[in-house]
Amino acid sequence: MISSVGRWQISYDSAKDFLEIWFGRDRDARKIEHEEGLTVSKELGSPRAIGISIEDYENNFRVLPDVSWVKGKGLPQDLLNLVLSRPSFNSGPKRLP
Repeated sequence: MISSVGRWQISYDSAKDFLEIWFGRDRDARKIEHEEGLTVSKELGSPRAIGISIEDYENNFRVLPDVSWVKGKGLPQDLLNLVLSRPSFNSGPKRLP
């Protein structure tokens, strides 16, 4: 399933429980792995985040009691807001900001 919110494209694979959010065209990126399955993609040669991926999204990340630690990962505000809202994708988007 691929949908969009603002400039962000969202892809959720329910079989793998894997969420990806990105903007712009496909390009090389530096991937930085963080806790709880979060990986931030940053534009090569820049500190700018251009996307994220989250493994085990519905079964782990979405049900964590606190994800405020994501605020320190250098995400653009609109992407941060989307990640912090933790929308469900089990049967399609249920709540998007």
